[in-house]
Amino acid sequence: MQNQRLADYIKEVNKKYEYYFAFAPNYTPVTDRPVAIDVRFDPKRCVRPKYLSSTPVEVYVSCRFFENKKPFVRVASVNRDPSSLKNRDFAAEGAFTLEIMTCSPDYSEQVVIDVLKGIVEEYFAL
Repeated sequence: MQNQRLADYIKEVNKKYEYYFAFAPNYTPVTDRPVAIDVRFDPKRCVRPKYLSSTPVEVYVSCRFFENKKPFVRVASVNRDPSSLKNRDFAAEGAFTLEIMTCSPDYSEQVVIDVLKGIVEEYFAL
């Protein structure tokens, strides 16, 4: 069986959960690799399992996929709100960004797919 392409996996997830969960990739023009993937979800419908209920998404991704390795996927869940200049945790409100270091020698499309699958299937148990 052939490996699934990242773009195909994202389309599949977005279609399946279109009303309450979505990935929005930002690709580089030449390499066709994502530099970031925005994750949008309804925080009322996408509840984490009890054993992960207090685990921030950045800790989950780091420990689950990159333990003892230098990560090339980083979660940026706390962003600046320009209107109030206060830090806000957008992950609690239904949004966070996966930043992907596509120039890393460790970059692997399959690992990015595995991270996205882990977020969908394990972290949110969809």
